[in-house]
Amino acid sequence: MRYGVKEKAEYQDFVKNMRSDVKSIRRQARSESERREARAAAVPEVVPPKTSENPSTIVPKPLFVSPIRINRKRLRTVSASSSSSSSSALSDVSSVSIPSLRDSSAPREVPNSSNNNASTESSCVLKANHQLEKMAANKGKTVILDVGGTVFKTSMATLKSHQETLFYHLVKEDAPIKADKKDGHFYYFIDRSPKHFDLILTFLRRDVGAPASKMSLPYNYQSLYELLSEAQFYGITDLQSFISQRLQEI
Repeated sequence: MRYGVKEKAEYQDFVKNMRSDVKSIRRQARSESERREARAAAVPEVVPPKTSENPSTIVPKPLFVSPIRINRKRLRTVSASSSSSSSSALSDVSSVSIPSLRDSSAPREVPNSSNNNASTESSCVLKANHQLEKMAANKGKTVILDVGGTVFKTSMATLKSHQETLFYHLVKEDAPIKADKKDGHFYYFIDRSPKHFDLILTFLRRDVGAPASKMSLPYNYQSLYELLSEAQFYGITDLQSFISQRLQEI
């Protein structure tokens, strides 16, 4: 394909314009870079702050000292001071003569186990003899109490243990009510509830003067009030005070 004169002239103008555009673009870029360099030279250099992020200016952190090490140091100082004081004390008492623990000439106190065993056995024997004497005294004096249809058996000595009670006046010789005899036993009928009568007998069977706190009582209001009502009916004043104290504790 052949171009004419007109096409050649247009092409040459296009190339010339393109070259001038490239030169202008390069000139603008060069001037922009020069302006940046001049701006950078005019602005003072900013020194970065000394922080922990800058590795050249790292501030050393305080070392962590374990409390165990501190305690060990204190123990060392205390042991050193105690050893010095103990050495001085030992030097002061070095002139004192201490007898040997293995000295055969020194008398030894040996516990006499045979005497202890003998005393324990004698106390047990005395207690057993006392119980046997009480059983022998109550032989043939068994009392049957029919309380509300439930039968309880006890001894005459148990019912006479507290003179202020109804039982003492019930079984004494000049009582207005005479007991019935059934199979050689004294028989009484008491028209009361048998619910807490076993606790009544347990209180009467304890040794005279023994603390009532050793006796186990119910730990609720209803049962305690019922037992208090029975103790008031039978006239057992010690049991009444003990129940009242237990009611105050609840």
